[in-house]
Amino acid sequence: MSTFTYRKDRQRTISFPVGGLGTGSIGIAGNGNFIDWQVYNRPAFHTRNGYSHFAVKAQDETGLLDARVLVSDLAKPYMGQVDERTMLGLPHFRELVFEGKYPMAELAFQDERFPGRVSVRYYNPRIPLNDKDSSIPVLFADILVENTADHEICYTTAGVITNPNKAELTSNHYMEREGIRGIRFASEAVDSADTTYSDFTLATDAENVCCQEYWFRGNWRDHVETYWREFASGQSLQNRRYGESLKNYKDTGMLCATAVLAPGQKQEFHYCLTWNVPNCSNYWSGLNISTSNIHYDVNDRTPWKNYYAVLFEDSTASAVYSLANRARLYEETGGRARTENAESPAEVTHRRASVFLLCISDSMPASRREGRMASQRRTLIGRAFLPSGLSGRIPSLHRQAPAPGVRVRRGREALARREGQESVRPDACPGCG
Repeated sequence: MSTFTYRKDRQRTISFPVGGLGTGSIGIAGNGNFIDWQVYNRPAFHTRNGYSHFAVKAQDETGLLDARVLVSDLAKPYMGQVDERTMLGLPHFRELVFEGKYPMAELAFQDERFPGRVSVRYYNPRIPLNDKDSSIPVLFADILVENTADHEICYTTAGVITNPNKAELTSNHYMEREGIRGIRFASEAVDSADTTYSDFTLATDAENVCCQEYWFRGNWRDHVETYWREFASGQSLQNRRYGESLKNYKDTGMLCATAVLAPGQKQEFHYCLTWNVPNCSNYWSGLNISTSNIHYDVNDRTPWKNYYAVLFEDSTASAVYSLANRARLYEETGGRARTENAESPAEVTHRRASVFLLCISDSMPASRREGRMASQRRTLIGRAFLPSGLSGRIPSLHRQAPAPGVRVRRGREALARREGQESVRPDACPGCG
């Protein structure tokens, strides 16, 4: 068994982060759940987002054959009613094989009751020397379905997202742009310059698409029971829309894609979830922390923008860009090499060093940052998993305080010695020369 392949008990503590450089990330749990929604410009371990998940169903001329959410069993003693944190209580797959080779996680679901093979590939672009495409705030979900039956079957996949925005009033809206279709999850009555503003988009490049902007609003578990009754049926999904937003109520939306497959035929359904939480501020001011190594004003709460907010107007713009360029992004991240069992360029870079050069400059207005980055490198060498919101501040710390750079240089030199290479300059990553 591969070092990166996880089964059963080895899946208990997995949280596979998916998200661009400096954008934050969403974790993929060992059983396929979405956990650790760290996209709000601060750490957020052990967080969930309502009933967010993917699902699949199969039907033929006789009607529904089977329908399941794309998660697997959890370890005992979990049991009881439908749980929005784990999706327990809904039909799911009995087992899965989790293969995690950063930045891609491939989950192969196994259940003899489902008429077909289903796997999901979660990833985000991570392309050496390409800071723009590596900084997209996106979670790709490529769902691969194969018809293993001896007759034609219609498969429908569904992306289900509970509105992730923190605003008191939120809304869900169907969108279609440049052949990309999806649901935009918006914040209402919040200024776009406010640090609490955010928007999210779930989108697909499939042609045969239907959506439900809103789940049924009901008491107790009526909303999730109605969802499953409508999805797990042989009927076409009907859209639902409410005219008014409810205060502090997070509506759930569903986006479906359908394809009819002949025996032995395969089909990939491409989804992406993008986020836009553009404005950051010094939220840690006043915390009881030592300031001996801090070289900035801890009381400065002036907002600044994430780098990805300079590249994309909102989450819909990043979703359209991501799906329009999906094939290229996947290949340059190493998708083709992985298929051929070869080491990808991204793996080479991360194997040679556990650090990545973040080409970010905060010494200029955000409007000029994009163009300047093409011609100037700021000497920040940091870990690839920076919490979103810190990417715009940490360069100034490094520029004013040489001590962290010294520590980084020594770590890089030690790594180089272990590999029998010459010492590497602290302002250049192995792929940059």
